[in-house]
Amino acid sequence: MVDVEGLAISALDDRLGYIDRLKTYTTKRDTQPIWDGCINVYKDNSQRKDVLIKAVPVQVKGDTKQAIKKNTIYYSVDIADLKGFMTTDGAIYFVVGIDKQTRNKKIYYASLLPIKIDGLLKNVSDPQKTRNVQLKVLPQTDEDILDIFLNFIRDSNKQSNVKEIGVMSLTDLQSKKEVHHIELGYVSTQKNLDISDMLGQEFCVYAVNAVGISYPLNEAILTQVKKEIPQKVTCNGKVYYEKITMLQTADNFIISLGQSLSITYIKPQEGKNNRIKIEFDAQGTVKERLHDINFFMALVERQDIYLDDRFLMKLPDDFKWEADLEDIKNHKNYIEMLVKAMELAGIPDNKLSFDELDKDNCKLANVLIRAFIKKEPALVTPIPEEDVSFGLLNMEGLKLMVVAKRVAGETFEIENFFTADLDSVISDLDHKEYPSSRYVLLKKEHFLNACNIKYDDLYEDVIKVKTNSFHFHRVTLLVLEMLKAYDINEDDKLLDLSEKLAIWLVDNEKEDNKNIAVINLLQIKQRKGVMTNQDKENIVDILTSCIDEQCKAACYILLNMPDKAYKIIDNMNEELKKTFQDYPIYHLLEKHS
Repeated sequence: MVDVEGLAISALDDRLGYIDRLKTYTTKRDTQPIWDGCINVYKDNSQRKDVLIKAVPVQVKGDTKQAIKKNTIYYSVDIADLKGFMTTDGAIYFVVGIDKQTRNKKIYYASLLPIKIDGLLKNVSDPQKTRNVQLKVLPQTDEDILDIFLNFIRDSNKQSNVKEIGVMSLTDLQSKKEVHHIELGYVSTQKNLDISDMLGQEFCVYAVNAVGISYPLNEAILTQVKKEIPQKVTCNGKVYYEKITMLQTADNFIISLGQSLSITYIKPQEGKNNRIKIEFDAQGTVKERLHDINFFMALVERQDIYLDDRFLMKLPDDFKWEADLEDIKNHKNYIEMLVKAMELAGIPDNKLSFDELDKDNCKLANVLIRAFIKKEPALVTPIPEEDVSFGLLNMEGLKLMVVAKRVAGETFEIENFFTADLDSVISDLDHKEYPSSRYVLLKKEHFLNACNIKYDDLYEDVIKVKTNSFHFHRVTLLVLEMLKAYDINEDDKLLDLSEKLAIWLVDNEKEDNKNIAVINLLQIKQRKGVMTNQDKENIVDILTSCIDEQCKAACYILLNMPDKAYKIIDNMNEELKKTFQDYPIYHLLEKHS
């Protein structure tokens, strides 16, 4: 009769005997009820007693029924043994598969740590005597095997409290304020170990409290590794990307380029070569899609890619593309028209992103192309009275500032308000014209809704105008409109831009209007929380010199004296009070009262 257990222990002893930092103390036909001995793990190769880290309990089983070609197996472990392992803070369980005919052997293992044992013992019914445990094939290198033992020791020590308190959930620990941080660790003797070398390895996740006590939460297996690597991607002499994304799994190696293209290297099956799979699925913003399509078409033409001037791959001439090349060409033409339409409309690239983007299912894209590329007249509602007007236009949910020029009846030709050919003059109530900027016509609702405002051009366009009192007045109103919008959406871009304009007004406004310019600048600084003592002294100076009720109320608001501000406002006539309450500085009063 074959001594299966003896053969199994001999196979394990033979394999571990080659590892200098491990020493086996296993016994054939051991009389202990559970363990078959232990494996001593040392800090160095000397194996002296003073460098012993720990003796790891082991149990070894032999099995002639397992198909040893498999990399993972399941084995029935006695529940009584599992309970015994818990008393020693776990054990490493070995099963040696033995092929009687070829006499080949394969060693499998499972690190039965307390957290895993706790999970196996849950919901065990009375008549149940065993639990199925998954085991993995023992790694080939000495370093990987030593890492198994070192990580078992690390986690066994950290899980010594499981046998007393069990495994607690993260929610329970958080409710008890026992979570300072989450820890996931792995011990390795390999100095140059890359994280991708740990694919398939098991990790234990811990919640650690403020004094360093660890509570095991669960086990995790590293199934994939994702890296972003700065590398220039070149095709046909042109650099298309500055970085690549690499995703490695146990079976595949995937390089992602841009938002839409992935190259998968599939590990070969026995007797077969590596297989390359290239997939293209247009994703991302409109310009990102167009860029990816241009790269893909260059790849189709040249069939080679370079990374940092190093050759990555050359596709065979008979490579079969899984993508429909003709469909992608048509899609490219459509996207090019849409990009041009967006540029003409002034729409930023990040304002348009679609799950599916083609001429058959994207109504908004088609509307933009018809209006800005093909110049087709569009219906505008409500119908403007003037033949040429400007304002917000809702185009399939996207709001733009446009100029509408009547073609006939209710149809208008649409142009981007910020690039349309408009006279740079504005009329006052007496119809007298003054040089100014089209940006001073913008209102709160425009800043809140229009997606095509050219913020980068606003400041320069405003300050380049030849100075005149009416232009200063309109710029002041523009600042107030921007602040009204900011108080709703709290967009820092509006606050920063209004501050630049307010500083310009303080520096250039005439002396009789200087107080208003200073008050507007200081209400911006108060919103930013950067008011200084000097600023407050300036407000006091204005307060003592001004006689205007609105100016005084504004000063008291900035000095955080709401009672005095309300007293002045309450004494205003209704028309003046209504006007003041519409100013953004009144919002500060309401906010801080």
